[in-house]
Amino acid sequence: MSYTAYFPGTSQGIVAKLDRISPHADLATLKLQTPAPPHTSLLKLDDRNEASVTGDPVVLIGYPTGIEGILARAGTDMTRKVAENAHEVTQILSQMAVQHLIRPTTTQGHIGDVLTDKIVYDAATTSGGSGGLSSIAMARSLV
Repeated sequence: MSYTAYFPGTSQGIVAKLDRISPHADLATLKLQTPAPPHTSLLKLDDRNEASVTGDPVVLIGYPTGIEGILARAGTDMTRKVAENAHEVTQILSQMAVQHLIRPTTTQGHIGDVLTDKIVYDAATTSGGSGGLSSIAMARSLV
């Protein structure tokens, strides 16, 4: 598998490689192979057991439905263009990034309970939102 990270307002994707996979959680991290664009800031994951507290606000950030969700929000013209030029998907994604069409889905809520094997929260999640729980750790550092 190969991974390419796109940042808002930047047309060039950045190659990323698989960094770590959690044996206990549905979570993996990627490592960028070149520096992120200057207008971005990377968040550190807070992996302490006591990092999440009942009542804390959470923000889930991600692309739970992948390219299908991105295209659905981009509109039928962009979807048609991708279908017609499937062999040039990387170029199309670059164009979408320049047009600010690659945007994550975000929802907000609160932590309801912290259990030994999971964090219960009330933020709306989407089917396919695997890894959404990891956003709690990132959101914790934003709040």
